[in-house]
Amino acid sequence: MFVVTPRQSPAQLLAHALSIACLLATLGLAHSADAQTRKLVIPSAVAQDLLGQSEAMVAAGNQAGALKRMEEVTGPEHQVRIRDRSLERRLRLLLATTLARKNGKRGAVEAMKLLSADLERVAVDRALRICLAELLSSIGDDTTMAAALRLLQSTAGQKTVDESGDQEELLTLARLRKQQGDQRGVEEALSACRKRAAVATTCREERLLIEATALTPKEYRDLLAVLRRLQSVQAAKPGSMHFPTSKKTTGCKTICEDPENPLCVGL
Repeated sequence: MFVVTPRQSPAQLLAHALSIACLLATLGLAHSADAQTRKLVIPSAVAQDLLGQSEAMVAAGNQAGALKRMEEVTGPEHQVRIRDRSLERRLRLLLATTLARKNGKRGAVEAMKLLSADLERVAVDRALRICLAELLSSIGDDTTMAAALRLLQSTAGQKTVDESGDQEELLTLARLRKQQGDQRGVEEALSACRKRAAVATTCREERLLIEATALTPKEYRDLLAVLRRLQSVQAAKPGSMHFPTSKKTTGCKTICEDPENPLCVGL
């Protein structure tokens, strides 16, 4: 406790005051840093309301509005914890979807990193597989396209994606077929998409375009780290998805078949 006595000079009083100010500032900074390292815990009722609002915006095509609304709660780091873990996973999926649709390839890489915590569920979570396929197809590299196609095929099971898919699966399939030059396949997938979509404009061909922006070496490394993790999750399951490999490659031998693959550049 700071006590002023008659014997203290003005200089001593000033020194004590400065010491207390520094102590308070240090405590404040420590509290702030501690708060920043913790995930924000939000009640399930708040999360349910947030999801309802954001999903409605996404359904209406307002990706930017949905992302802005979610970031009002999650912040730009998108780190939240919800006691109902199913709601938490739904929120991560929606964040990942809007990040990719709003911010292109770089958003897709950020979204892949966000979903890395959920990869263990990829075999049992259809929504997760669909979302991952969309993210990978939007990056547009041969390796990510192949991975996206395998995810869609594993989701469809014994049926074709055209028969069983929802609108986002069908849009992803159309993007993959466009990349392969299969225009008839694109039209079939988009036609099936329009039959399932609540809003017909959701299935417009402009959504199939792949952004020309090049990823940075760090973004490639981040992407490859998630792909390797996905591969390791799948490897233990018979007939599971796997990525091309070759003993001839060095930089990212577990992913890239071709050493000239853009995903390997700069690694």
